[in-house]
Amino acid sequence: MCVNAECSHRGTRYSAGQVLILSLPASTNGIDVLAYIGWRHEHEQRQLVEIQGEMNQKGLEVNERNVGK
Repeated sequence: MCVNAECSHRGTRYSAGQVLILSLPASTNGIDVLAYIGWRHEHEQRQLVEIQGEMNQKGLEVNERNVGK
């Protein structure tokens, strides 16, 4: 559930089935996050650990294993 006061979907609950539509099997991150990580790694030549650190600093907790996948 989104708790951001400025979010247009604040208070909306999503069932697990709906969430799985937006994420890949065995991944806790959405396709948008995985695409962002892949783009930065391939096109900007960024190290995965570097991308992970930046995302964690922005409040999106990802671990090194998931970033590497």
